[in-house]
Amino acid sequence: MKKTFHAAVLVLLAIAAVPACALTFDTRGVTAIDPGLWSVATRGTVQVMGFSQPFSKVLRSCVRAGHNPGAFVPTGTGRCTEHETTSGGVMHWTMHCVAANTRVDYACAIRTARRRYDVRCTIHNANPDSLTDYTAAGTWMGATCP
Repeated sequence: MKKTFHAAVLVLLAIAAVPACALTFDTRGVTAIDPGLWSVATRGTVQVMGFSQPFSKVLRSCVRAGHNPGAFVPTGTGRCTEHETTSGGVMHWTMHCVAANTRVDYACAIRTARRRYDVRCTIHNANPDSLTDYTAAGTWMGATCP
């Protein structure tokens, strides 16, 4: 029972962290997105300690005119190295981080259009051993933000 509780807590923590990963974006090498109100649908699966937990969430995000929306990819903690390539309008991004007693490896593919973006990421955490696969689809809803 105690192992199940700890695994459930780890799964919930991993799920809570994923949507934040999908809201920042850097447009180097891909089509810039239009400012305005965006709907972001995120879904995926977290696997940790023998448990698998699907998740999904839809949220709204406002991108202001002249604002560089950041990166659709996660931000790392600890000592991190990043690598980014763009081909065919798709940005391929990897990051490897070493912190406290763990290593986290990220791999994402990002495709953008002025009014749509799609992201697919895999995150592997070495301690505890967990794997998160998720996709995020952003759809432009209009030029006016609330």
